[in-house]
Amino acid sequence: MLMRWCAPWLLYLAVSQVWAVEAEPKTLITSTVGDTSIQVSVLKATSQSDDDKKIVTLTREGSQPITLKNVYFDVLYTDPDPTHAPNMIVGSHSGGANCCYTLHIISFAPSLHKQDIEAYNSNLIDMQTVARGGPTLGFLDFSFAFWYHSFAGSPAPPVSLSWDAVQGRYVLNVAGMRKPAPSDVELKEDTQALLLEEVGTNDLWPPALLWRDMLTYIYSGNSASARTLMDTAWQPKWGEKQLFFTCFSQKLHAGWLWNYMDIGHLMKADDDFPKPISVPAGCGRPAPERTPTSHI
Repeated sequence: MLMRWCAPWLLYLAVSQVWAVEAEPKTLITSTVGDTSIQVSVLKATSQSDDDKKIVTLTREGSQPITLKNVYFDVLYTDPDPTHAPNMIVGSHSGGANCCYTLHIISFAPSLHKQDIEAYNSNLIDMQTVARGGPTLGFLDFSFAFWYHSFAGSPAPPVSLSWDAVQGRYVLNVAGMRKPAPSDVELKEDTQALLLEEVGTNDLWPPALLWRDMLTYIYSGNSASARTLMDTAWQPKWGEKQLFFTCFSQKLHAGWLWNYMDIGHLMKADDDFPKPISVPAGCGRPAPERTPTSHI
């Protein structure tokens, strides 16, 4: 019984340490959570420029094994009771700057299975306990990272996920993401703030503050307000509004989370920002050089 409850902590210690380089995969620890066996190994990097890889293997009688392989792992949540789900939430990181973090949602019954959720640049996960099922998961959607701006100035709207016991997976927490529509006064304040943003005369592109506010509205269920802000705040010095609208919509629909979690449909944004039938060549132009502003 003691081993059952200590296993998550042993797993955490094993995958969080820097281990000596070995010629072959080396098993660091084998333990159990309930009737699930967990083995943590390390695989030597093939060159000095690469990182060693941690390998986490979960096995359970009557199930296909689950193998996770990455540079770093964080055990974010455990519930060893096999009648509950999910039983483990593990975060893995590929190493390097600005990418990539993945959430692995693991359940033990009726057989081992997992759900992988790409969080990309967002490795700070807000977890809130609920009465039943796994905790809600909150993080940022970095689908617009480096889009016509530096990473530091790239907007990233918040996303909330909740556990769906019927589907046995995390889904978009629509109720938790929806917010009241902004008032006319708030929209006017946003417009005035945009007019104060400095842009280069040769950029012909709006400031990142515009699509930061638009994303905030869209991801809170207020896509109509995002369209209104774009239309009322648009300045001739920003170039062609229709080009921006098309490029912005294309970027939305190219987002991994947007598609995987069906955000456009569930947040009722698809009518205001439909997927473009064709994408102009101008959407692929290089991002203008700008100094990140204090607004992001």
